[in-house]
Amino acid sequence: MAPLLDHLWQSTMVAGLAALLTLALSNNSARVRFWLWFAASIKFLVPFAALAALGEMLARFLPVTWAPPSPLLAIAPAAERFSAPRRPANTAG
Repeated sequence: MAPLLDHLWQSTMVAGLAALLTLALSNNSARVRFWLWFAASIKFLVPFAALAALGEMLARFLPVTWAPPSPLLAIAPAAERFSAPRRPANTAG
């Protein structure tokens, strides 16, 4: 059940982002908005775990030469599993 919930909340966030980008790009061509919604639809059809597994397979063949920018690292905790167990609080005192 946990993987399904993870997939649903991640896909909902992607759909919300696609909706906001569609509004922001309303002056662009319909082709841009189509591909935006197409990408969001693919996210609903393909769980992130499958994309991560594909990335791991490709990583074996391609060298890693890219480092994520610092803003991307700042939001990384939001990409953690929603259903992951919480870490115990530091109760030193």
